Amino acid sequence: DLKKIPQDKLPMVCLTNGYMSLFGFVICTATHDFWSHAMWLISPAEFASQHFWFRTFSIDHYNRHSIKLWYNPDWTEGERLVLQVAIWERLKLPRWKTRYDVIGVIGEAIGVKWFNRKDLDFCSESIRMLSLVDKEYKKWLEEVKNPTPEQVNSYLKARPKYQVFGRVQPG
Repeated sequence: DLKKIPQDKLPMVCLTNGYMSLFGFVICTATHDFWSHAMWLISPAEFASQHFWFRTFSIDHYNRHSIKLWYNPDWTEGERLVLQVAIWERLKLPRWKTRYDVIGVIGEAIGVKWFNRKDLDFCSESIRMLSLVDKEYKKWLEEVKNPTPEQVNSYLKARPKYQVFGRVQPG
């Protein structure tokens, strides 16, 4: 039950498979991956997620999705605060500054990487705040400039400091 996750474990990187949504299905089909979305769990009641713009969603919005929750049990209170502040600062930006990189997705789909806008994000690019508390992730992002949700998952799986807190399956 996501509503019972203690606040002192947050934020958490969350990956979802939205096979019940058209956009999620298209992403999984195009990338040949299971995970189609990446976002942050910022409270037991809401996610911060790159949608048409970076915004919050009630956890109930994702009740038809498989969700995998990642966290680092060794993060200090200060590191969690750094992440929370970065997420909330992005949420405060005007919608036009955090809109989804639709053209970049089209570019990825047809193999034209230069379509990707550096000032706009895909969902998995909005996980870049992790680089504020993980120098290795920052270096990884220099190599993997536009990670997919599955690439974020692979990065986290390859590092013992990150653990799966839990999984949620639609009822």
